[in-house]
Order: sequence, then structure tokens, then C-alpha cells
Amino acid sequence: MRPPGGATSSNIKSWVGMPSIIWSIDTLDWKTRDSASTQKAVLNHVKDGDIVSVKADNERGTIFNQVKICVDDSFTLEMHIDTDEANAAKIATGNTVTIIK
Repeated sequence: MRPPGGATSSNIKSWVGMPSIIWSIDTLDWKTRDSASTQKAVLNHVKDGDIVSVKADNERGTIFNQVKICVDDSFTLEMHIDTDEANAAKIATGNTVTIIK
């Protein structure tokens, strides 16, 4: 669970009953409510060759470590993983992920 604006406390953590995932990149998504702005904010904070962790927003909440970022103007904002890894993590096409830098 990502609390709105990343604001959290011990009370919130106990009420929610699931781990809080805080982005390391402030995308201001709460303010813009625009996916293109969020994408631009992410891409402004990573560069080609960066190594990050990526949390899958899926049933298992899988975190992939040591993920290499590939950035090029011709690329789309997608993550490609091995079929066996996707199956083990119960990730399906269209699931979203969060970059944890």
C-alpha cells in the first residue's frame, strides 16, 4: 500500500495491516493526477544503466532487485521479465510496478 503523498505513521501502519511502499521518487502524482506527468517524473530521475529495485503491484508483492534501467527516447515505459519469473511471481500482462531507487 502506498499512502497518499507518502504520509504515514505507526497508527496508519497498524490500521492498514499491510506493508507500506514509499516511492523514492516524488512524482507529485497526487497533485497532477496525470499518467504522462508521472512517467516524465520517473524518467527525469533515472538514467540509462541505473540499477534499481522494482516492486510488482500484484498478489504476491514481489520485489525484483538489481534491475538494470534502459532508457532511450524510442522505448516505452515497460518492464520485461522472463516468463518463468513472471509465472512464479504471478505477474500478468498489464500489472504495474514501482521503481524503488
